[in-house]
Amino acid sequence: MGLKRDKCIEIGINCPPKMDGGIKAQYDNNQRNSEDAEEKVEKWQYKGAVRFKAIDEDGDTTETIITGVDKELADIEYYIYQNGNIEYKINNKEKREKAQYYYYDSSNNIHDLGVIKLKKISQSRITKPKQLPKRSFYNNPIGGEYIYLVDVRDINSSYNNGDIKYKLSLNTTRYFINDITTAAFLGAMLNCGYEDFVFNGASDETGYSAGPSNSHWNGMHLDFRYLRKDKSGKNLHLNLSSETGDPCGWKGLDEVRQNKFNDELYLFGWTSMLSYYYNNKKLLNHTINYANHNHHLHVQIFKPKLKNITK
Repeated sequence: MGLKRDKCIEIGINCPPKMDGGIKAQYDNNQRNSEDAEEKVEKWQYKGAVRFKAIDEDGDTTETIITGVDKELADIEYYIYQNGNIEYKINNKEKREKAQYYYYDSSNNIHDLGVIKLKKISQSRITKPKQLPKRSFYNNPIGGEYIYLVDVRDINSSYNNGDIKYKLSLNTTRYFINDITTAAFLGAMLNCGYEDFVFNGASDETGYSAGPSNSHWNGMHLDFRYLRKDKSGKNLHLNLSSETGDPCGWKGLDEVRQNKFNDELYLFGWTSMLSYYYNNKKLLNHTINYANHNHHLHVQIFKPKLKNITK
């Protein structure tokens, strides 16, 4: 279902019919006939695409984004859908240095989340005997012998377009996830629309699981702070009971929003989550009780719903 290079994608309304001669002819025709139609058409570049803005005689504005015009394609494109599906289109089989991300909302409007640089590493670096049986958890779900890492500092820290939004803060020195978990992570955040997400880390720049944890290989498994009622992004420890403070306890936990976020992370492919008992052995959605996870949520065993598209 992804975008075609010669397809007009319009935000909020149906695309106009394509004229003979393709997109360029359509734009040229709009320019020639603007006086007759009493319209003003402007063209400008926007994040690698071309956007047209038409203002009719009544002052109403129509905006159209056309991809593939004067655009240097990313090496791989990801199309993220609200139902948890992720489509990808490989434009360059010889390299994968840049990834483009798009998100489709419930009205099928498309949101351009930008182009992000990738870093290639070998996925066969796991040598600790304890990790060998689990190596398949850390392999590239698309296939191949490499992992393509993303520095979360290169992801937009916020996005806001009406109800489609997120805001992300960082609390880590383990900055690296991968290109596929990036798509899933963005999808989960945008499906929620919260503005107090705090990322607690994944892998280092080599894909290594740094620190006391030995399960954060290749940017597959991620950590997050729990979401608070006050939306401050401050610490929360589930083994405490206080409602305020830094950290606060489980009484300060926003259970509704946290369970929604867990549901979306699960929808986008993280099939196992580690958390901690709170309030007389309650557990958050999709989680099990695990030592030392009173202060952060750990998501793991990533099995996304992927589809390769060629058009």
